[in-house]
Amino acid sequence: MKKLLTLAMLGGLFAATTLQAQVNIYISGSTAFRSNAYRAITNLYGANLTGQNPGGVGANDSGSSQVTLQGTIPSLYSTQTVTIYLSWNGSVQGTHNLVNNDNISFLTNDFSILSDTNLITHTPDLAFSDVFQITTPFNATALVDTNVAVQPFCWARGVNASTNITDITMQQIQECWSVGTMELSYFTGKSSDDTTNVYFTGRNKDSGSRLTVASDVFVSGTPSIFANTNGIWFKMATNTIANNVSYGPGFSSGSQEALALTAPANGGGLGYLGYSDARTVVTGGGQIINYNGALPFNGYSANVPLVGNGAQLSNTPDFTPIIKGQYSLWAYEHLFMRSGLTGNIPAFYAAVVPAIDSDIATATPVTAIRLSQMLVARPADGGTIHP
Repeated sequence: MKKLLTLAMLGGLFAATTLQAQVNIYISGSTAFRSNAYRAITNLYGANLTGQNPGGVGANDSGSSQVTLQGTIPSLYSTQTVTIYLSWNGSVQGTHNLVNNDNISFLTNDFSILSDTNLITHTPDLAFSDVFQITTPFNATALVDTNVAVQPFCWARGVNASTNITDITMQQIQECWSVGTMELSYFTGKSSDDTTNVYFTGRNKDSGSRLTVASDVFVSGTPSIFANTNGIWFKMATNTIANNVSYGPGFSSGSQEALALTAPANGGGLGYLGYSDARTVVTGGGQIINYNGALPFNGYSANVPLVGNGAQLSNTPDFTPIIKGQYSLWAYEHLFMRSGLTGNIPAFYAAVVPAIDSDIATATPVTAIRLSQMLVARPADGGTIHP
């Protein structure tokens, strides 16, 4: 009897310890979708968010490349402390993380100061991706895949680019993909523009944005990508290396590309971005332009000069051209998870999917599209759009 009582007491202690144990979740992947993912996750915490690095609780880290959050999520884990580590490293790299069990860097969960830049390493549990797993090179292990939204992409001209650039076509992208620069007259038809160059910026190979564009215009091979330093455009040559994989030259996030397009330079730049980052190009003096004669939303014109630093941009854009199939540069946003997991991670996975949908329904600004709004679909990245 004494032995049974002791075991019962130990069982009770074990249960109490389990109840108070921390839940740690590690997430990597898409930079284009980071603002939506961040808001959905912080919404799950609600008023129970007690720690945030960087910035502290209340800071808006939706555009940050790394964020660590802590608090409780009573609807999922009762009173357990939940720490969620976010490291947005690109759709392709995030897929590689899950397939190959990579250890990557996350910000520490030290919340004693507003911004602790120390890092820890851990294997991600989940990854967001702008593309299907099959579009990436990393398919050795099939991942659990759930579509959570539709991600609009845009072509934008930089602050220094000619305002006569209002449209770019599939054929023009195919021609410029490998050379990276082209005479302005190629876009305007004016002989007076023969001596003015336009430079193409872009992402490295870990980017779902890049794969989305390549799939939609049917190009392959390595693009030439330009950046500017001190106002001078140059062809990027430095490779991005992560977990022994070379992702080649290019920007590692959409926010970096947006900075290149809005920085002073000796010539104009063109680039592709997720809609959220494209907005920052517009507010920085650039402009979203037509792609194959269409824009991803109504109520905005690539021909109208900006008034009031981006006044044309609505916080609730009308994405009807995507929803009804008149604009093709979009992708499903996927949430990947390793198969066979049990416990805390699948519980979070199941909860964050509807949280993302709810966020898009109420977010300001709206930068993605709810799946329930779509009247068309596509079977693959760049695939045929059908009702």
